[in-house]
Amino acid sequence: MNKYLFLISLILLSSLQLPGKDNYRISEVNPGEDPLDQALESLGLSRETCAFPLSGAAVASDKRFEVPPYRFLLYHPFDIPYYLGHLEYNVECYRDQYTRNLIFMSSRAGGRTARGYFSRPLAGLEARLEKSEHPLLLAIEEIHNVKGSTIKEKDREMILEAEKELPGTVISHAALILLTSARAHGWVKKAIHRTEESEYSDLLEKIPSRLTPSSRETKEFPTITEEWEQKAYSDIRPLHSLIDQDYLACGALDLMKALEKTCRDLKEKKISSSFRFEHDTPLGRIILNGRGGNNRYPDEHHYLLIMDFGGDDFYESGAGTASPEKPVSIIMDYSGNDTFLQKESGLLPCFGAGILGYGFLFDFEGNDRYICPQFSQGCGLFGFGWLMDFSGNDTYESIRFAQGYARGGVGFLYDLSGDDIYFSMNCSQGCGETRGCGMILDEKGNDEYIADDSTIRFPSAQNRNHNRSTSQGAGMGERADENDGHSLPGGIGILLDKQGNDSYFAGVFAQGMGFWNGVGILIDSGGCDEYKGAWYVQGAGIHGGIGALCERDGNDTYTATLHASQGLGHDNSIGLFLDEKGSDVYNAPRLSLGTGNANSIGLFFELEGNDLYRCSSNHTLGRAQFSKWGTLREDRLNVGIFLDTRGNDRYEIPHGGDNRLWIQQPSKGIRLKSELGVGLDGDFVKPYLRLRPLTQKPPNVEW
Repeated sequence: MNKYLFLISLILLSSLQLPGKDNYRISEVNPGEDPLDQALESLGLSRETCAFPLSGAAVASDKRFEVPPYRFLLYHPFDIPYYLGHLEYNVECYRDQYTRNLIFMSSRAGGRTARGYFSRPLAGLEARLEKSEHPLLLAIEEIHNVKGSTIKEKDREMILEAEKELPGTVISHAALILLTSARAHGWVKKAIHRTEESEYSDLLEKIPSRLTPSSRETKEFPTITEEWEQKAYSDIRPLHSLIDQDYLACGALDLMKALEKTCRDLKEKKISSSFRFEHDTPLGRIILNGRGGNNRYPDEHHYLLIMDFGGDDFYESGAGTASPEKPVSIIMDYSGNDTFLQKESGLLPCFGAGILGYGFLFDFEGNDRYICPQFSQGCGLFGFGWLMDFSGNDTYESIRFAQGYARGGVGFLYDLSGDDIYFSMNCSQGCGETRGCGMILDEKGNDEYIADDSTIRFPSAQNRNHNRSTSQGAGMGERADENDGHSLPGGIGILLDKQGNDSYFAGVFAQGMGFWNGVGILIDSGGCDEYKGAWYVQGAGIHGGIGALCERDGNDTYTATLHASQGLGHDNSIGLFLDEKGSDVYNAPRLSLGTGNANSIGLFFELEGNDLYRCSSNHTLGRAQFSKWGTLREDRLNVGIFLDTRGNDRYEIPHGGDNRLWIQQPSKGIRLKSELGVGLDGDFVKPYLRLRPLTQKPPNVEW
């Protein structure tokens, strides 16, 4: 009798119709069949057919400026986890090779230059310095030559005297950096040549001011509306067609080759002597400071090169460029608890900001604080900005255009260790806009990533009580279909945190979010982490964007308070959420946990752990939301897939449950391609989902 009762219960379960408007058909799962294939088959799809057609265009924007990963990921949604694994693995392979890391990032943004990957682009410069009896003088004379000036005799004598006092290793490395800076000036001139001859030549001196709102008497940062921002962006839009980004990359890679060599050599050879050399050149001031007191670097100068070997120092400027006339600025600080404070309104880029040039900052020791409103902390705006902090518990504070932000270049913030705090409001923490790769990489520590959503200075169109964060792995495009029609695709924004118990807080557009042909990626490799956002967060693709959040391990908590998150694709987009291990808690709003909305693909993969799903709406857990009746959208793909492939899980929603498959029922009784939603929960040995490279670098082999 018990056997027959069991069979009857299965039959009843398989035909169960849930009450209410949004019905699901529930059936058994087959633990012997791959869960993804099983879910797709239930919708009449396969891995090959659940993809956008190759002829399809996600949104209308200028495809010349799309970042290379975009189209591949758009047409191969189930290879997104595989791509994320490659990205993570390549960063690990190149972690001690800064030039290759920069090549890798530049190529994500569409760069075609790989100087220094195998070749030795500085060999000629190094040979000149080796033959010279006075390498520092030679380098400074070269700087004067590229600017069409001649060094004064008294300055020549001063430099010769200084060479007698400075350590030889400091001279050789400073000379190489300066000689490379002179060459980099030439690369910038090549990059901007067409702009100088165009009607937009005035843009070369006014980018920071055009992107900065008018100051107020209170000195409080004003509210920036989307309308103001769109106008500011449209002003600089012509530069994407005029500036040669590959020429810009040549100068960046040459400089990085010299800086990489200096980092390696001078870190091994501790400088203990006291000395000071200071000299003004046409490209900026040079300061070489030995171990001594605490030094102050005021903002009244443009610094070409600062090398400081000791003390708790105070910087008001340096490592930032604002125009192509002085396109190089570098700080190398070897020890001390330092403060980097951007003065005045934040118009002067600094501390790892390259605008039409190159800003590099390396800080090797100490608990440091970086306080900068904007254009800082790894900001590349038609240029290359790099901030690398090797140790210490550090604090990074900004408002926007910082902490791994890029447009028309590369912006990189790399912190190797310590419990760090990243605070910003907008366009930061791994944000890539048009032809930009913005990345933040944190190797270890318990870190806080805060895209402030309490003080509203960037009100979002979705909800005016929340900021449009555009942070924490955000690829953002320029939408102009309701303005002049000249939209631009987004870049690639990456946040990669490798170890520690971390927290991520944001408002709207964040935490692995792609908008308007942009690609946004957040990867956390380990630790028990907390995520909180409002709308379009945690693996969300919007209006042709691709957004992905990948969490490798740990017991994590995810909260989206308002709408459309956690594996959500909206309007010809792809949103992917992947949690590999751990017992996790999900607080999910409407249109989340694997939802395709308006002809998109929403993917949610929870691979292992005992999880809790709290859903505020039935429109979740494998949902396809169709919103345009009577249009061609009714017959175009729209898919939401939810998979939980192992563990004892709890669902606070009727249709979810362990060991079951649920399929969304057509809302009008018509089976449409635009309403394909499925959820599946079961215990499977190993889902076929490529998460990492199939091959790895053999031990002791240099790539």
